Formats: sequence, structure tokens, C-alpha cells
Amino acid sequence: MNYGGETLRKIIEAQGLQGNNNEFFLAITTQQMINLGSIFLKTRNNIIDIKKSLILSGESFIPPLRHFSEKKINDMFDSIDVKENLSYNDSIAYFSFNISKELNQNLTNVLKEFSNHTLDLIDAFITYEGGFVIAEKINPNIMELMDIDAKATMSYSLFSTADKCAWLLKKMHIESILLECKECFQFINKVGNGIFSTTIAKGRQKLGLLRLIIPRYCKKIVGILQNINLESNSAKIPSFQDLFSELII
Repeated sequence: MNYGGETLRKIIEAQGLQGNNNEFFLAITTQQMINLGSIFLKTRNNIIDIKKSLILSGESFIPPLRHFSEKKINDMFDSIDVKENLSYNDSIAYFSFNISKELNQNLTNVLKEFSNHTLDLIDAFITYEGGFVIAEKINPNIMELMDIDAKATMSYSLFSTADKCAWLLKKMHIESILLECKECFQFINKVGNGIFSTTIAKGRQKLGLLRLIIPRYCKKIVGILQNINLESNSAKIPSFQDLFSELII
């Protein structure tokens, strides 16, 4: 018996299947380099006949679904959770890099001065080689989703990767990077062996003005970091001969 489109539509409405295209599905497995479009064209009539047969059967092929409450689902997740609730504090103090309290305060003062002359500052930080934060200034009124140490590491890694790519392609080094995000700008500038990075919200602050004032503060930071290197070089490092001579009785 040949059922027309109108008859089939009435049967679908009577069975409450109208608009439910997820009632059935057909899976076709083919080899590679097969024209799927030609397969669908050739099997179109077969698919229509299969759909008619399934609908006219009057049966529901949906498997019974078991309902779980939210508490039951959470209990199942907790039963297979093997993660230990441990918290780690991997922060490194600035004096670990042979930076005196005075020099750290000088770097912090530079960041404070920069924030006072910048509108809508989100954060500003200075990192040592490797992305370790040695000074930072964060706007307490703006909550950032990313931890400042994680952001500093990511920023240093981005700058380092860009510098390596520039050297491989153009035999040149990168001095600064400007990132334009949806709601802010991030400036990353090279200062000594580390970077100076600042994130500023879009809106009131002029981009051209930032390009002028940021290099001036970078020069101040470089001068302070040079003092750190001088202190490191002036520190007396004992030789192996001196160390072993102290062990001789």
C-alpha cells in the first residue's frame, strides 16, 4: 500500500511524533574517499521507506531512560573522584633572587607612579627571567579570573616564544608586544632579562599616550634591575678550594 505525504502526516500527528526528528536515526559506514553526497541521493528513497515503516509500525523504539536526582548524580561523581584536596603555595619571594627590600620597594614605587598616571589600570607587574614576579600592582576594584603568577608566567612565555620566532625568521629580537583583547589592552615590554607587563581596560585611556609613557617607565625599571645585577656580581662566591680547605682538620 502506498501512503502519500498527507496520509503519513496525519499518522504522525495521531501518534504524537510531529516535530520529533530525533525519534530515529540511521548510521551509514563507508570507506575512505567515498562521495557521501551521491550515497545520500541514491539512498533517499530507501530512507523514506524506512521512516514510513517505522512510523506505521505504531511502536516506540526509544529505550526506557532511568532518571537520577541531582544528589544521586553527585554521589556517583564523588564515588569515582580520586583527586586529593591538596592546596599548594608555589609563590617565590623576591629575596630569592638576591633582590634587597630597598630595590623591591623602588620597583613597587615605579609601578605605583605608573598606575597614578594611567586610567583604568587592571594590573602591572615586573618579572624576572622565567616569569617570576618580583613586583606587582593590582587594581583592587577589578577582580581578575587569572592568578597574577599564572598570568606572569604565560606573558613571559609568550614574549620568549615571539622573540625566538622573530630571531629564526628575521634575525631580530622583540622589544615589545601589544595584545588587543575584547575589553582591554595588554602591553608586554622587555626590561633586562625579564618583562614589564600591564593590562589596561579599553575606553578612557588613549592608546597613543600609552605608547609614549610606557617606554619611559621601562627605562626606570631597567636602571633598577641593573643595580640588582651589580649587587649579584659583587657578592662573594667561595671557590671549591676554599670550601674543601675548611674541611681539612
